[in-house]
Amino acid sequence: MSKKVTFYFLITVHLAITGYFWWETSGIRIHRGTTAVLLAFGRLSGLMLASMILLQVLHMGRARWLEGAFGLDQLARLHRRNGKWLTIFLIAHPLLLVLAYKRSSGLTFLAQFLKFQVSFEDVLNATIAACLLGFVIAYSVLMSRRKWDFEKWYWAHLSVYIAILLSFGHQNGVGTDFLGASPVLERFPDLTWFTLYWYFAYAFIFTSLAWYRFISPLKLFYTHRFSIQKLTQETPDVWSVYITGNNIEKFRYTAGQFIIVRFLARGYYWQAHPFSLSSYPNSDHIRLSIKASGDYTKTIGKLTPRTKVYIEGPYGLLTAKKSKTNKVLMVAGGIGITPFRGILEDLGKVGKNVELIYANKTESDIALRTELEELEEKYNLRVHHVLSASGVGASFSRPSSGNQAGDQGQPLQSNTTFHTGFVNNDLIKQLVPDVSTREIFLCGPPPMMSALLKTLPTLDIPKNKIYFERFSL
Repeated sequence: MSKKVTFYFLITVHLAITGYFWWETSGIRIHRGTTAVLLAFGRLSGLMLASMILLQVLHMGRARWLEGAFGLDQLARLHRRNGKWLTIFLIAHPLLLVLAYKRSSGLTFLAQFLKFQVSFEDVLNATIAACLLGFVIAYSVLMSRRKWDFEKWYWAHLSVYIAILLSFGHQNGVGTDFLGASPVLERFPDLTWFTLYWYFAYAFIFTSLAWYRFISPLKLFYTHRFSIQKLTQETPDVWSVYITGNNIEKFRYTAGQFIIVRFLARGYYWQAHPFSLSSYPNSDHIRLSIKASGDYTKTIGKLTPRTKVYIEGPYGLLTAKKSKTNKVLMVAGGIGITPFRGILEDLGKVGKNVELIYANKTESDIALRTELEELEEKYNLRVHHVLSASGVGASFSRPSSGNQAGDQGQPLQSNTTFHTGFVNNDLIKQLVPDVSTREIFLCGPPPMMSALLKTLPTLDIPKNKIYFERFSL
């Protein structure tokens, strides 16, 4: 919480500094009439637009100091919310300024807009930057509605950096609020305190971006030389990828966290995806258990041992540290069991009373089943399997050919029981009558999570005792 407070405090300070210099140069003149009002707020919207752009970069720059406060999941939501404000200021800035100058020149709106492109330094570059930003915003909205490919969205987003470069000169070379502020030194009249402040803001954010997105992962890769140790098929559509490397025991993570992975093989180089760590921290390997749910994940089984792996992370705040009481209910759906595998062990080691409701379509879809049953026998843990398809179905026997390897043992099936239907409040109360006294950990498909997040509070469960991450990067 203190990190969040610090972040919001810094944002407040930034807005105060920006507001002060704007008022001293432009805001103080708004009493001079409509044109002055349009000019003043047009300039303010430009400053706010620049602020929103830098915030967008900061939100998704994967800075560990910021991720530790919010988690990448919540930062992604802040990123989308901030994008709405960015859109407003992107429209308001040129619109208000063109309207202001048009009142003095007597030109039409279009004529005044075109005159800006040739009369002011770097305005044409800023217009191109605005078009690029508009393209990215429109593409993001369409992608979210039409489920377009993540990688296309990723490459489209790279144009934001081009937009920032194009607009930087415009901001610092034409901005009246920059030029009207007091100079740092009289012999450098163009270097004002306000421009110096913005140089620092840009330097801080892009240094953070370079370190956490590029330098730190490269350092991690060359330290550990991550590579695939083996692959195992857990279910018909789930593969576990075991990753090892130099001094792998020094790669620190907490059970429940996730990493962003890029497999350095043909067809995989240009794609990086987040996957939960399904292994408990150990000195031998790290493990990802990946479900074939798209074009990319359907090919995971084709990877081969010794393939190099580029890793960013670990990230995520959905860990056993969230739990503050002795009684916990964990609700997982499908591949949502992966972060819970390690969390269950952490909770079990400290003797917590844990109930797990694990939903799948059929029995053969149950991932990590043997390990769950071992944990159930070892700790104060009870597992409830819920199958949505009619009938229990047959168990899946992992094959042992090709590039598959690992423990081929069958489930213990000691006290395994199955329930049919879908996970809802009635089923939860039936399986765990004391649910209202428990903290809730939730991870599963988006429709399941959205439904439960709406209904669980009706079971007298406070929202601050429901822990989840959507992994919507």
